[in-house]
Amino acid sequence: LNKYQKSAAVTTIHSYQNLEFDELGMFIDINRDNPFASIVWLKIANLKTLQKDLGFLASKNFCQKIFSEILNYDVDFEIKLHVSDAVFVFASTDLPRKEAIEWIKTVQNWLNSNYFSINDKNYYCDVHPVLLTDIFKKPEVDYLISAAEKLLIDSYTSNEITYVAEGIEEKHFYLIKTQLEHAIQVRSFKWWYQTIVSTQDPNQ
Repeated sequence: LNKYQKSAAVTTIHSYQNLEFDELGMFIDINRDNPFASIVWLKIANLKTLQKDLGFLASKNFCQKIFSEILNYDVDFEIKLHVSDAVFVFASTDLPRKEAIEWIKTVQNWLNSNYFSINDKNYYCDVHPVLLTDIFKKPEVDYLISAAEKLLIDSYTSNEITYVAEGIEEKHFYLIKTQLEHAIQVRSFKWWYQTIVSTQDPNQ
């Protein structure tokens, strides 16, 4: 590349990165008071294994296939981005926390129960989800996208949902809430009995 071609290439990449960041940033700004808005990042956790087995081009095509298949799952997202070989982003103005979690688990279950045949070999896909929800409760909304990207960069093979910008108390609350909802749905409550003894002197 000559110096002009190099400059054009750098400008193209820079513009694409800004477009992605600006689109999600605008989504957050518009939905600061919307309790139903959510953004989901899905990172293919076993990308390195796929690249070793398939090579860069075939693994890239594999990821593109996964991205196109996920788009068919139920939710009508306003934003759908394939931001790298391994990372997909979906945003919806009408996807509250509980439904976002259910959608993520549906996608994970589908990926875990299906394989993709490439060159007579079968390949599975594991994804690590990062979820930004309840935006209206989040302080410092300007840093939410950066926080999500840091979680994706720092993560390795986990397929547990990671939540963006939530403290220990908030995580604990939602864990208990989820456990209670599940217990009600499957009727798994157990009754525990505790004897109550009066501490008063019976002679008084």
